[in-house]
Amino acid sequence: MPSQSLTYLDPPRGRAPVRVLRRRAAFGLDRPQRFDKEAARRSLSDWLACALPDACVLHAITDEGTIRMADVTVLLANGRCVFFDITATPGKTRRGTSAFEDFCTAARIPYARVRHVNDARAALVRFAIPTREAA
Repeated sequence: MPSQSLTYLDPPRGRAPVRVLRRRAAFGLDRPQRFDKEAARRSLSDWLACALPDACVLHAITDEGTIRMADVTVLLANGRCVFFDITATPGKTRRGTSAFEDFCTAARIPYARVRHVNDARAALVRFAIPTREAA
């Protein structure tokens, strides 16, 4: 049975709020939301194309059993590159990515684990890479 909640609707001026009983399942709020990596990759690529117009955005195609790099690689006009790994939980690493992340850290190559565009925006600020938004 779907859960129910009381919601207060905004009343017209001079009237008391109206309490309405709503069924949460009718709006899809009870269903757990799954992380869609492809949607995150598309939105990140679209944002990067707008925020860094002179950059080249590359997507990784990996097979099982190969060494994993990053999901999105950005080649900047000044010769630098930035690696973004899209994860459902930014604190967890997948098998194979921790070795590449350690390599990037040792070589001082920008590498960030992101979940959405806001994480990527913060990573670019942290790496001191100017975007069109900051200009």
